[in-house]
Amino acid sequence: MKTCIYCKTPAQGVHSFFLLTEEAEYFLFSQGYRKGVHSYFSKGVFLDDARDYSRSNHGSAVLN
Repeated sequence: MKTCIYCKTPAQGVHSFFLLTEEAEYFLFSQGYRKGVHSYFSKGVFLDDARDYSRSNHGSAVLN
C-alpha cells in the first residue's frame, strides 16, 4: 500500500488532513474549507502525486 494524503470535513468550514501509511493514520493539520482542495484530496491522493502540482488542475487553493 502506498502512502496517501486525504482530507475530511469534521466541522463546517474546516478541512482536516491525514496521512495514511501501512502502519497507521496520522493527523497532519486543519485549514479553512476550500472547494477545490476538497475535490482534490477528499478521495485520497498518493504522496508522490500530491507533490506533482501539474495534477492539481491549476487550482490556486491546492497550489497554495
